[in-house]
Amino acid sequence: MELPINILTRLYRIQSKSGSETQMLQYLEGLLPLLGDNITVQNIKNNLYITKGQAENYPCIVAHTDQVQVASPNIRILPLDDLFVGFDFKQKKQVGLGADDKNGIFMVILALIKFPIIKACLFHGEETGCLGSSTCDMEFFNDCRFVLQCDRRGNKDFINVGAKTE
Repeated sequence: MELPINILTRLYRIQSKSGSETQMLQYLEGLLPLLGDNITVQNIKNNLYITKGQAENYPCIVAHTDQVQVASPNIRILPLDDLFVGFDFKQKKQVGLGADDKNGIFMVILALIKFPIIKACLFHGEETGCLGSSTCDMEFFNDCRFVLQCDRRGNKDFINVGAKTE
């Protein structure tokens, strides 16, 4: 299995503009079952439903597989101290990584590595109107104690309100 930092840079390299998430889904469907024992992954309408272990109830973490940034086929990931920067050498300019979205996926991956009992869901098409979450299988969450989403709204905030509660 790849080291977590290699997984993160691979996520950054995979361009997954909304509606063009096939490569990301294929990578994740191959990787996720390798992250621990007793992991099941189901792709239902391009949403990935992941369960690790068996329990009466689960913690759950969700994220999404699409990104806002325009895809850059020539992207290179450059590590700069404790940061990563996307750069397109052909166009000679910095390009977006879709990092807030990819970091959410990475949080799911780290949770699957660390915890013996957990559920996760990766929704598609969230950047274009919550396409995946609006059609998700809500029964998947019936045995979840809580659902944590790692995401941002825009680029100037940290979301700390959900379901109209703080």
